[in-house]
Amino acid sequence: MYIKVTVDLRHYIEKEIDLRLSDQYTARKFIDIVWEIEKIKQPRREGDFIRIENKANMLGGDQILAAHGVTNGDRLVIL
Repeated sequence: MYIKVTVDLRHYIEKEIDLRLSDQYTARKFIDIVWEIEKIKQPRREGDFIRIENKANMLGGDQILAAHGVTNGDRLVIL
């Protein structure tokens, strides 16, 4: 299923973006996509962690977005 999320990149660049993507991506693949879209040169932090800000939940690495409750309208902060 496709979901629409807001991505907060405040730990890397002062920017937020809205994305529509599959909820079957892993956290690592999700971050890969964001880095490619935004052409971010800054290296990522180890572990590839994402915080679901509006649900006070966290996931990382090989965890799948849908399996950890990421749905339409969520705000994801890349840590």
